[in-house]
Amino acid sequence: MADNKTIEEANVNQFGEDFDLIIGTGVNNGDWIAIQVIEAGEMGSITKAGVTEPTNFPLPVGIVIGCSKGISSFTLASGKVLAYKRRNL
Repeated sequence: MADNKTIEEANVNQFGEDFDLIIGTGVNNGDWIAIQVIEAGEMGSITKAGVTEPTNFPLPVGIVIGCSKGISSFTLASGKVLAYKRRNL
């Protein structure tokens, strides 16, 4: 039998249940493993594994940006995302 999970269930299994809902503009600081776009927008910049990258690219709904070494900061120009916190295993 196929394993029919919703996108939300799959994300909880992969990233965990601990996340931040980020809405609108501004710098966001934390310790995340992935960012999932839930409302289309634009990324201003992102710091992954200690390296800041100016991005200024569109974020379509459903895209997931991840980094196993962690995302410590990002700026949204617009949109809404779920930022999944890194687990301390």
